[in-house]
Amino acid sequence: QEGGLTVIPFAFVAGGRLADHAADGLVTIQTLDGAVDVTTPTRTHALPAGSLLVLEPGIVHDVEARIASRMLLTVHLPHA
Repeated sequence: QEGGLTVIPFAFVAGGRLADHAADGLVTIQTLDGAVDVTTPTRTHALPAGSLLVLEPGIVHDVEARIASRMLLTVHLPHA
């Protein structure tokens, strides 16, 4: 966590979940290995290994691992 940028690695077992949440900054979700589904109010994004999803600030999202997975969550707060 430095200068408004937060980077958090996650490791999920199959079926592991990060319940509905939102961030005040730009969010990126990068699947390092495995496969996760990211659900927003408008759709579900299937993210196999190597995928990157960018979400605008304030978008509520849920993450669920279809199989054992690792992902990198980055939040950029421009005014921090």
